[in-house]
Amino acid sequence: MSVARKILGSTVSQFAGKLAVGLLSIIVIKLLTGYLTQEQYGEYNFIYDFLAVFGIVADLGLYTVAVREMSKDESRVAVLLGNVLTIRTVVAIIAMVAAVCVGFLIPIFMPEHAEGMVPIGIAIASITVLLAILNGTLTSVLQVKYRMRESAIALVIGKIISIGYIAYIVLVAFTQNPADGFHHIIAAGIIGNAAMLGYTYWYTRRLTEIRYRFDWKLIKEVFIKALPYGLALMLSTIYFRLNTILLFQIKGAEEVAFYSVGMRLIESLTIISLYFMNSVLPVMTRSIESRDGRHSSIIQNAFDFLSMMGFAMVAGGFVLAYPIIAIVSDPEYLSRLSEGVYGSDIGLQILLFALMFSFINTLFSFVLISVNKQTRLLWINIGAIVLNLLLNWLVIPEYGFRGAAMTSVIAELYIAIITYHAARKYLKFDLRFTNFMKIIISAIVMGTIVWLLREPTFTLLENKNVILLIPVGGVLYAAMLWITGVITRARVREIFRKEAKGEPEILGE
Repeated sequence: MSVARKILGSTVSQFAGKLAVGLLSIIVIKLLTGYLTQEQYGEYNFIYDFLAVFGIVADLGLYTVAVREMSKDESRVAVLLGNVLTIRTVVAIIAMVAAVCVGFLIPIFMPEHAEGMVPIGIAIASITVLLAILNGTLTSVLQVKYRMRESAIALVIGKIISIGYIAYIVLVAFTQNPADGFHHIIAAGIIGNAAMLGYTYWYTRRLTEIRYRFDWKLIKEVFIKALPYGLALMLSTIYFRLNTILLFQIKGAEEVAFYSVGMRLIESLTIISLYFMNSVLPVMTRSIESRDGRHSSIIQNAFDFLSMMGFAMVAGGFVLAYPIIAIVSDPEYLSRLSEGVYGSDIGLQILLFALMFSFINTLFSFVLISVNKQTRLLWINIGAIVLNLLLNWLVIPEYGFRGAAMTSVIAELYIAIITYHAARKYLKFDLRFTNFMKIIISAIVMGTIVWLLREPTFTLLENKNVILLIPVGGVLYAAMLWITGVITRARVREIFRKEAKGEPEILGE
């Protein structure tokens, strides 16, 4: 099987799993926005954004570094996994305990009415995050072995179990009492993630030995390599979650609720670039290590792929934002511009541009990781936090969640530009923008046609027309990419080629 096929297969498996989880998440959003008050829904999202900051501390960049090191020498997989598992478990427990302490000991961090709901919610959800971190550690083996289909299966199993419990709470157990059901809803994550971890553990044991190891020399080596990227990830998460925290403090939980509906959709899509680049990282690292010169082609094709995905989502999502929000949430989250009410659909439209830029900066961030220059990401993300903090303090008081969304766009653009120049400084490669321009044209054509179809289809299907227009837009976009030559027969042949002479380039030439 060609490397191109392995990479795309791994990415598609993860994307399919994430797509399934995304669809299930839409059910969750629909259930919760109709069940909880806007204030409670804002608090629910705040809890997970708050814990994300502590959760990323436990990651320390170890997942990506573990994948890179395992790819260099697969005979060390069991040893690396055991030691990384030790580090992440210890640090994760410390991080979650710290999160719970902050939640209970600093009441000024949240409004008076939330002192009971939010801190207890943080304590419950911290177990969910701990289980997710352990699952992610085992998944590094599946990533290196190109078995991410199993990771996707585990993810879907966990989500189905979680959503089943949420549905039971909302529709049966606490139908008329959201306040009593609030913490049960958060506990659903524990049940789902425990099932996910169980499946991942079962399958990973078939590939390698799993046990805690303590090799101080190796732990120190991996920790030193991972720390700069881990700090960069932590800062990246802080600036990404900062919007929610500041919104909560400045404007209140209801404003967070409007912001979070669109942000949850964006988060489901953002992971695509990370999945893709985690699949690309092993082959890119090997190419750079062997100095075979193929890294430039790998970067070019990855750039084209991520651009294709990013612009498709911007063009289609911008046009269909209103019906998408109407489908996934409650009507009170929709804009009523005649009344001066801005809804989650406006937030989604703005955040889609942040999504597009994040796809690009993920590529160049991984280029820096592949050449062991992750320290550079640390300084880039420090700049992003400062920029994000200043802009949010300026715009949130006046524009609320719309201002927070615009700040995200500016921060992601800043990171994309700086990481591009940093990557070129440490690794010689050139990008050709011919396909990039063709992708933009294809996206504009697709978006225009979908926009023209929106009104006549609304007459027949109302906001459910999005179910028809999304696949129509996908077909139109694919056709435009074929017509413009972005997708070629050579690339398709490379993807489906079963045998490879040497190590072919990602997605062909």
